[in-house]
Amino acid sequence: MGKRRKSAGRFFSDIILQGMGLFLFVGLMTAFFSESGWHPNTVLFEIGQVVYHTAVPLLLGYCGGKKTGGDIGGITGLLAVSGLLVSSQAIGILGAMLVGPAAGYLAGGIWKRLSQRIPTGFEMLAKNLTVAGLGCLFAVFTYKVFGPILLFVNRGMIEVIGLLLKNGGIPLLALLIEPSKVFFLNNGINHGIMIPVGMDQMTTMGKSVFFLLESNPGPGLGILFALYLKKKEKRRSYAAGMIVQSLGGIHEVYFPYVLSNLWLLIPLILGGVCGNLCFLQLNAGTAGPVSPGSILLILLMSGRGELLGNACGIVVSALVAAGTALIVLGMEERKALPTPTLVPASAPPTAPTSAPVLAPTSPSTPEEQTPPIRYICVVCDAGVGSSAMGAALIRRCLTREGIQGIRVEAKAWDQIPEDVDLCVCQHAIADRLREHGRTTGLYPVENFMDSTGYERLIQRLKGG
Repeated sequence: MGKRRKSAGRFFSDIILQGMGLFLFVGLMTAFFSESGWHPNTVLFEIGQVVYHTAVPLLLGYCGGKKTGGDIGGITGLLAVSGLLVSSQAIGILGAMLVGPAAGYLAGGIWKRLSQRIPTGFEMLAKNLTVAGLGCLFAVFTYKVFGPILLFVNRGMIEVIGLLLKNGGIPLLALLIEPSKVFFLNNGINHGIMIPVGMDQMTTMGKSVFFLLESNPGPGLGILFALYLKKKEKRRSYAAGMIVQSLGGIHEVYFPYVLSNLWLLIPLILGGVCGNLCFLQLNAGTAGPVSPGSILLILLMSGRGELLGNACGIVVSALVAAGTALIVLGMEERKALPTPTLVPASAPPTAPTSAPVLAPTSPSTPEEQTPPIRYICVVCDAGVGSSAMGAALIRRCLTREGIQGIRVEAKAWDQIPEDVDLCVCQHAIADRLREHGRTTGLYPVENFMDSTGYERLIQRLKGG
């Protein structure tokens, strides 16, 4: 069941990612041109609303249908969503994420069976008629049947959201969100849950606090700042992580530090709870989704009335997380202090032990030689955030060392090409890849930002 939930979250996350540019467009148009925006303009605001109510659901329907049924599935999914929009525009996005993949899957399966019985020369005609016919059936079905059912469900969701807002339950969502993020479920939570719920709330309020709950960089920034103060030997790495995480919005940079010390989940959750409470009390929210979770993007997506509340929530969550993380790290330091022992005067001094040095082994026979590495994939959950940053860092290292002829790309963990020679990933992703059958060609690192983790890899590549 756990794997199925991860797969479902990943599936819907992929669909939302396809339309993220449109989501940001709608958010920016709302933040700038709505009545509470920076430069109110009724006509320009309406442009964003047209895209939100029509283009976004249709695109999601096409992407979802294509993902399950190929090109025919994509067009059929789009046509199915068109019937849903006529039923009610209020359920466009939620309905598109459900109807598009379902219609695409059925259309793709039907066409696969029909295509084997079509006479030569009539393939194109049969394909177009199939798409048109299935599109009509699904559009009528979604308008007459599925639309009213989903509208009823949507009203129930609005009631639940209202109860959460009224009874102050939103801050407690950090108990679920913050640990899930650390275990690399951040994209599934944000794109699969928070953004659809937030877009639904935005239709009635013009903004949503749900866009901030997962994307808030404050808790992670607080953890990195506490490590910066306590771990002086790695300050450069922590400083770079704070910049990338808070301004670049790549939250994955702090995940390995928390995974290596799970006690840091406590300050992370406390920071999230306090930040969410601050958002709620100050009526905060953004006019659209925030992805990646950058402070700059959050402020850009904030209207005049929400700017202070959004900034305060980020600062409060960072301060609470940093303060409690310092306490956790300080307690661990006291536990780690060695107990003094009395050494007899006659005892000879002990020679200092040195850490084992890992050196690349030289194959002794041609059969033991490994094939050359020509294609490296840096792998993360979605393939667009931390892995892109790691790929850029590896390319820079290769250029500095004068190593040529190696292609380096960023990929999602479930979209790795067959011809890849080596997968560079963090340990949690490496475990996931092993579970799915990839047991060789893995190079786990602690953090994509730490270039020292690539040194042994670069030395191996230099040696051919």
